[in-house]
Amino acid sequence: MPKIFLVILPLLALLTACETSEKTDTPGKQKIENEDELILRYSSLLVANPRSQQEKDENTILNFLIDSLWDFSRTPSGIWYRIESAGTGDTPNLQSRVIVNYRGTYLDGGEFDSSYKKGAPLMFSLDRVIPGWQEALQMLRPGGKGTFIIPSRLAYGREGFPGLIEPNTVLIFYVEFLKFS
Repeated sequence: MPKIFLVILPLLALLTACETSEKTDTPGKQKIENEDELILRYSSLLVANPRSQQEKDENTILNFLIDSLWDFSRTPSGIWYRIESAGTGDTPNLQSRVIVNYRGTYLDGGEFDSSYKKGAPLMFSLDRVIPGWQEALQMLRPGGKGTFIIPSRLAYGREGFPGLIEPNTVLIFYVEFLKFS
């Protein structure tokens, strides 16, 4: 038997075994193919030698998404988001007063703020909050829910929020949009 067949036959047997093996879906997890596709998609976006804070944030977010296997989309400004439900009706604009429930966390899962823990939704004028919230909330309508990963430059930037958020910190917000006027 030629040497080439000695190499190819075991490889073909291995490939065939891999193709026919059953893949199980675990609740809350995607199939292996989807996980691999997600990892490949995010990995291809990583910046090799990040120099700017924007590039560092992007790599931080991409590595977080790879580790968590969350399937998110990205806005041109750099906010990563997943809309669980868009809600109904009109969308707010920068002059709108909005009412939301939210939970703010660091990438490690530590919570830094929550309207749920305060026992009441937050009401504010959209033009008075961080740029990331201004953009993110305009993606929702009343009744909508979304998760937003905000890069530091669209959150609290180089200054941070003393005593609460370190400078150049990427944040996650889980938002339930209640209503606006």
